Amino acid sequence: MYNFLLRLLALVAVILPILVIIIIGIMIYPMEPPAEQPTPVTATQRSRFVPARDGGTSQELLQPSGVVIDNTRIVRVTIRRLKFIPDPIIVVEGETVRLEVTSQDAPHNIAIEDLNINQKVEPLAPETIEFTADRPGRYSMTCSVNCGIADRHLEGELIIQEKAE
Repeated sequence: MYNFLLRLLALVAVILPILVIIIIGIMIYPMEPPAEQPTPVTATQRSRFVPARDGGTSQELLQPSGVVIDNTRIVRVTIRRLKFIPDPIIVVEGETVRLEVTSQDAPHNIAIEDLNINQKVEPLAPETIEFTADRPGRYSMTCSVNCGIADRHLEGELIIQEKAE
């Protein structure tokens, strides 16, 4: 009986730390919901075009991100695991835009240099960024906080599409 208890105690001593590590890992890195992807727009919808990524003459047709409430486009942005979600963020020229930004893992900044946006975002503390989308084009979003070597790769894109006529 004594040997059985010692073996059971040894087994628990091995399994318990493994279970604790797994539970902590799940709490820190929960399963990621699917990223919001740009929805292609059908040809019958009113078109809003942006220049192609390659800088050429071709154009892309994309559905704007978020929702419009009281004449403001509201887009919820999550920063997690070196990603901006959604990416790209798509808005329309002339809109008032409110980005509701939350970091889920570490302190970050969301910086869109060409639009003079640089907002610090603490983990689980939502920040609001408001601006008027007055210049159509593609704008680079980066994190300007050095929270690790991989932060150099935290990049995204904001697309301001031309207003339909």
